[in-house]
Amino acid sequence: MSGEADLGELIDPDAHEPVTETAWDAGRARAAVAAIVSETEASFDSDGLWPPHPLDEEDDEPPLGRVASLYLGAAGVIWALHALARSGLAGTGRDWSGVALTLPDRYRAEPDFPTEGVVPSLWMGEAGILLVAHTLAPAAWQEEQLLDVVRGNADNPSLEFNWGSPGTM
Repeated sequence: MSGEADLGELIDPDAHEPVTETAWDAGRARAAVAAIVSETEASFDSDGLWPPHPLDEEDDEPPLGRVASLYLGAAGVIWALHALARSGLAGTGRDWSGVALTLPDRYRAEPDFPTEGVVPSLWMGEAGILLVAHTLAPAAWQEEQLLDVVRGNADNPSLEFNWGSPGTM
């Protein structure tokens, strides 16, 4: 049928306005994703993880160090690389499970937001980091820690996804 996306395509060209004169090319898009994955893997540093994006840094806040969280840091990058590889959209050059397993301890030793300390939230704290580690290398200890983290966030006064209990529910 006209106008319906082919499941083999990344987008339905009829549902979007062209942003350039160049026609949509799924192969070119896949090559761009593969290049981004390759550059992302090459910029990894085992001590510093990935550098924070400059737009994530606030002028009136101390600079971000090695960030582990799902939203701003290594857990999110690793989850994205894993999702792309699992879906067949891009291959990765390494198994990221070993790094994912180090993130909970790294985060506890050096929280992403030092003034907040270790927080149990999904996107900005420990819950998301544990979920990524469990996704790549499931272990009972992660499930136990995650249960503790979820219970610890149940009474969080913030009722939103990033920090509050809705994200850990």
